[in-house]
Amino acid sequence: MKQKMLLLGFFLLFVTFSFIVIYKSIGSSNIEIIWGKQFGTDKNEEITGVTVDGQGNIYVIGSTEGNLFGTNVGEKDIFIAKFSLDGELIWEKQLGTIEDDVPFDIAVDSDRNFYVVGATCGDLFGKLVRKWSEDAFVVKFSSKGEIIWSKQFGTLDKIGLKVLLLIIKIGWFI
Repeated sequence: MKQKMLLLGFFLLFVTFSFIVIYKSIGSSNIEIIWGKQFGTDKNEEITGVTVDGQGNIYVIGSTEGNLFGTNVGEKDIFIAKFSLDGELIWEKQLGTIEDDVPFDIAVDSDRNFYVVGATCGDLFGKLVRKWSEDAFVVKFSSKGEIIWSKQFGTLDKIGLKVLLLIIKIGWFI
């Protein structure tokens, strides 16, 4: 059976840039590249999460220090991009504060809404909870990239945020 696979990452030379490659297996040791994308600025970018919806659209999140999909507001901003199965960029978004804002993970639900969890040192959603420390956040987006709701709260570590994302994904979060 030939399956399509997704490879993504970032490369460090003097600055980092991100890439996505979709490929399929055509035997035990051969692959065929279907499409690939490289994106970045003259600053650092890093992919931190990816998910695929039921229609094969690919959602990629990460952090950027540059003007990748908009104007960088501070140190690290969050970027989100949606690609079609064929590699077409459907939409992109960049958001952040004057401080570090970093997404950790992403999940999609059966209605193709998606959720991003991460940490911010700023007032990302107008609700700074802890001063001089990172706040955790969770945000729900529509499949078009519009914010449906967001919550910013006191610090959780990466494991706590991943558990929160799992709880949201299975529908236990209200």
